[in-house]
Amino acid sequence: MPDCALCRTERFHFDKAYGAVYYDGRAKELLRAFKFARRSLLEKPLLELLTRFIRENNIAGDWNGIVAVPMHPVQRFERGFNQAQILAEGVSKIFRRPFLAGTLKVNRCRRPQSSLGKAERKENVRNHFSVGPKIKVLGKKLLLVDDILTTGETASQCAKALKDAGAVSVDVLVVARGL
Repeated sequence: MPDCALCRTERFHFDKAYGAVYYDGRAKELLRAFKFARRSLLEKPLLELLTRFIRENNIAGDWNGIVAVPMHPVQRFERGFNQAQILAEGVSKIFRRPFLAGTLKVNRCRRPQSSLGKAERKENVRNHFSVGPKIKVLGKKLLLVDDILTTGETASQCAKALKDAGAVSVDVLVVARGL
């Protein structure tokens, strides 16, 4: 995807961000079904979309590890799964890069980003993530995977935590990028 206006005006902690499609229309319906309606049958086509995007755009960098955006244990229990982890594990297997399970931790339960405005989103995720154990990321080039990137705040705070723990770079890959 080409640079967006948001990325040219905001300062983020990640190095690059890639989105396979825009978050509208059919993509929005599919991701909402995957995320909120527990439609696990969408896992395979979404992973195929990410795989095709990575290959067609030749972005399979020299990542030393793949990390998923984490969920608070309470939220994960309520949903039954972490959609970012499912996608990250799939990308890890296909591109033969280690999936660094449990690398990012959530420091506190927060309000869902989807229910907040831009300023509230920024505050909602500030200092929200930490890394443990740090040895997993020290000196590594990482790929951070999530389902949707809208304001970029969640991905930026995850990247900040990873870099603060010693990661050299953090690229972000999402299925869909908000408009």
